Amino acid sequence: MIGEFGFTEVVLFGTGGLLEHAMSRLAERGVKVSYLVDNNPDKHGQKIFGIEVLKPERIAATGLPVLITSMWARDIAMQLRSLGVERYADFSYVSDFD
Repeated sequence: MIGEFGFTEVVLFGTGGLLEHAMSRLAERGVKVSYLVDNNPDKHGQKIFGIEVLKPERIAATGLPVLITSMWARDIAMQLRSLGVERYADFSYVSDFD
């Protein structure tokens, strides 16, 4: 299903338990993860799996679709809308129906 969205590059929001699974599934499909985003300020500027962790306010500037990799998907979706991000999906649903 991921390929049906027609994107080859994404931002992942959430650096917790679902992240490694998401990275693996996306890599299998040739989708590049350009940035990670997290609400935890202690993670901003760090690199996880060699990918920079941004603060949420920087997402819209990337222009990339966002996959939410967090159990807080509903709250994050509202946050993304408030930041002006229109292209996002809850990765757990994308993965479930793949």
